[in-house]
Amino acid sequence: GVLLGRHTTRYPSLVGLACRRRASPCDDRHAPERRQAPRNFPSRALGFSAVSVSVSDLVVSIASPQDAAAMVEVIHSAFGARPPLDPPSTAITETAESLAASLRRGSGVFARVGSRPAGVIMVLPSVDGVATFSRVSVHPDLQRHGIASAMVAAAEELAAIQGFQQVELFTRTEFP
Repeated sequence: GVLLGRHTTRYPSLVGLACRRRASPCDDRHAPERRQAPRNFPSRALGFSAVSVSVSDLVVSIASPQDAAAMVEVIHSAFGARPPLDPPSTAITETAESLAASLRRGSGVFARVGSRPAGVIMVLPSVDGVATFSRVSVHPDLQRHGIASAMVAAAEELAAIQGFQQVELFTRTEFP
């Protein structure tokens, strides 16, 4: 995939890119929040924000369908390490084929530490023209090193480049 950054890269601040959190369909306790981005966004970056990462060889790139098998490994490891849910997460049923199909429909970011698959965020278009971040995953052995923060910054940049002015995070409310 196309390189978005290394751990030392300062990602453009996308302040103003509207974010919202959307609960999964099986949980209606959380209503989505929507904010409008400034009219001149995304053509104007509003400065830079540093992302602190404690691994020296992190690379975050735009995911391709060829990355799908390694991405599924990360998703299964991350979601498998979480406490059991009722109903269970559909992430555990992802396959390389289903993820490759999602990547062809949208996009995503894929993180590696050295040659090891480390993290995933899918960036998918929703019906209302909003980019949805889903399957946000960091391999359990590599959590707490800033990888998710670096991926979110890259996913926001990718969504802005693709013309989205809003993003939403698809999550279960059982997870803070």
